[in-house]
Amino acid sequence: MKLWVSREPLINSSYRRMPVSRGLKTMDPGMRRHDEKRINQLFPRLARLSILLVCVLALYRLYPVVVDQTRGLEACPLLGPVPACYLVFAGYIAIVLSVVLDPLRSGWIFLSGWLPVFLFALSGTSLELLGRPTCPRSASDVPLCFFSLAIASALLAAFILARRIPSMAKH
Repeated sequence: MKLWVSREPLINSSYRRMPVSRGLKTMDPGMRRHDEKRINQLFPRLARLSILLVCVLALYRLYPVVVDQTRGLEACPLLGPVPACYLVFAGYIAIVLSVVLDPLRSGWIFLSGWLPVFLFALSGTSLELLGRPTCPRSASDVPLCFFSLAIASALLAAFILARRIPSMAKH
């Protein structure tokens, strides 16, 4: 008596099948569907850490300017009754908070801090290039708004990369 054996794969396997043996589980290579598309999750962490370090450095360099302004040395241009360096300082603090808090859900905090920093740096750089000195100067007589514009541009690029890499890994 010969039993008929199908050469096609079993599509609807029985729910009464025995579980896989323990020996086979140890041979599991760990590969899953779409593993080749998985991106190293270290990069977004490094991007957030670099944003944090750059902002802390910017706050460290901006702090003496804010202190000089509070002492009445007129270190910053005024925007109405408020010195611009106070707003830039608050903007960098908002960027730090957006990185420390949940970075994937706090984009609005980042943008609310980044936008004034970028706009003040852009307007100050434009005025400096047009020959109207408005920005405080560094020890080497370079306007600080030049540095702030470069820092703000780099922060935006790092923030966009840190947010896009995890979303690319999901696709």
